[in-house]
Amino acid sequence: MPKARLISAALVSVALLSACAQIPQRSQVQTGPNLNSVSANETINYSPAEPLDGQTEKETVTGHITAGTGPQNDYSTARNYLTQKFRAKWTPSDEVLVQYGPLQVLVGSDHQVEVRLKIQAYVDSNGYLHSLDTPEDRTLKYQLTKENGNWRISDGPNLTIVNKPVFDVLFTGYSIYFFDNAHQYLVPELRWFPVRASTGTRLVNALLAGPSKWLEKAVATSLPNDVKLAIQSVAIADGVAHIDLNSKAVAASTMQLRYFVAQLEATLRQLDTVTSVELSIDGNVRSLGALSYLQPAELNPNPIALTKNGLKYLNPGTTSVAGSQALVKTTEATDFAIEVNNRDIVLKSSKGTFWGRLGQIDRTVTRVDERSNALNPVFDTSGLIWSLSRSRGSSVHLLTSTGLKTKVDARWLADYNVDSFSLSPEGSRAALVVHNGLTSKLLVSAVIRTATGLPIELGEPYEIT
Repeated sequence: MPKARLISAALVSVALLSACAQIPQRSQVQTGPNLNSVSANETINYSPAEPLDGQTEKETVTGHITAGTGPQNDYSTARNYLTQKFRAKWTPSDEVLVQYGPLQVLVGSDHQVEVRLKIQAYVDSNGYLHSLDTPEDRTLKYQLTKENGNWRISDGPNLTIVNKPVFDVLFTGYSIYFFDNAHQYLVPELRWFPVRASTGTRLVNALLAGPSKWLEKAVATSLPNDVKLAIQSVAIADGVAHIDLNSKAVAASTMQLRYFVAQLEATLRQLDTVTSVELSIDGNVRSLGALSYLQPAELNPNPIALTKNGLKYLNPGTTSVAGSQALVKTTEATDFAIEVNNRDIVLKSSKGTFWGRLGQIDRTVTRVDERSNALNPVFDTSGLIWSLSRSRGSSVHLLTSTGLKTKVDARWLADYNVDSFSLSPEGSRAALVVHNGLTSKLLVSAVIRTATGLPIELGEPYEIT
């Protein structure tokens, strides 16, 4: 029976690189609604109870925590459990704790209530979702005072608490888009926010705050670090998102502003209320021309499989890929990669890694990597070939059709054997499955490139729990 392996590198990249945003203990995959376009009007909201007269200190605190399930109207119900003074200061978006198990509420002296809980994940102010290997203990303290005859919270943590089922209902994953260092492709990074009227503002603030630490060397910063929103609001009217930046943005060049507008459009168009953006600086609208950038190659709608008789398309009425049979037979290939143009092909076997071109009359191949235990080769967006060995301490080779071009700096890989490697569609992120002894890890790493797009380094890895 012929063995077949599907071309799935792009799919693996998307799956692995999205995993960093998942909370453990998910249920089975089921078909659901398209989340690329989200309307606040279509979102299910909880309606928590308002405070009642005569509630105890404990009831006031638990009522406030429960009201954190209602983000509508800027958590107005949760704010009603606070004193007038603290109500204006409380910032619930600083952190979201995903609860694991029950809460323990203890009423102490001096009208202080202590809440003890375990969390399995948390979301910070920029929407990063941090999943934890094991549940983490947290202790929260609330100070209460009487106001108009009822207990109200006068001081407490700037956060909300939800359990995982509630989190899955209230929060949606959004991509924040940054340009790669060569400004050729937009690179998405997943963040999590509750769907409500202020989601556009939070998306823009997250974009201005920049990428996460593990990704920052693979992407470019379009604006100076001190650029902020002039007012903390992104107004959306008739499909246009109006973004007004502070005076620090004057220092940005026209090209930097154009890059930023492209980032804004890609990020904000995930909201079905936004079709375009208008950028202004201190109220002065800036007219900026459209910016062209590359789109990552789409997945081949006609998958290809490797068999002992060459490459075959897996569409109905399977047909062979012209010129592949001789190349597969010559190299005794067990795996392969094919460029989007379906001409250049890289074949891997126990003899090494070979480059060939489909449709050539002479059917010749060139050995580009002699290592016999190489992983499946991967084509870069620039047409170069990534080749990694399974052996611990082996180098990462970047190849052309004639052989070794350069080595990619990945010194942190020295302690690992590599079991699997893949690139994201735009080529700015790598996913690796590695092991050290009996311990396996799933890691993502930034692909650091020169201004011309040449990969030079795999950044320090981020472990997916």
